[in-house]
Amino acid sequence: MGAPKFMMLDAAPDACAPYSHAVEIDGWLWITGQMPNYADDHTKPLPEGIEAQTRNVMHNLQIVLGELGIGLGNVVQTRAFLTEFKRDYENFNKIYESYFEPGKLPARTCIGGSIPRRTWCFGCSPSSAESCSSAATSCWRRRQTNTPWSVAGRPRTR
Repeated sequence: MGAPKFMMLDAAPDACAPYSHAVEIDGWLWITGQMPNYADDHTKPLPEGIEAQTRNVMHNLQIVLGELGIGLGNVVQTRAFLTEFKRDYENFNKIYESYFEPGKLPARTCIGGSIPRRTWCFGCSPSSAESCSSAATSCWRRRQTNTPWSVAGRPRTR
């Protein structure tokens, strides 16, 4: 097994906890869970409603993937966490599905539950004191060629 490469990406949303935006090892890439915060300012209040929050999560994920030279078409699995599962599941699905090519949806786990305010972990998203809805995704993909990952247009060396 090779050594993991830990990556912090310039254009990715600010890290508001101790984590890497992405970690690669042996051709596998793990992307940290994205939150519904605004990419340019994680201190702004979260947007209202699951639709806006899901769009923010997907936008943040696209930023990270873009920095790695890949996109949503490379995602093979996601995890989503909804604080108000029964209320938000249907609307979350509509927004989430719109980001992927028809018939090419990643494998997915969707979990409902409460997450302590501003507590983050792999694949988790925040919950405000008001129990707002939130969703997050995480993904990975296997490298299809022997070429190194490219970060921000620069070839990476091993």
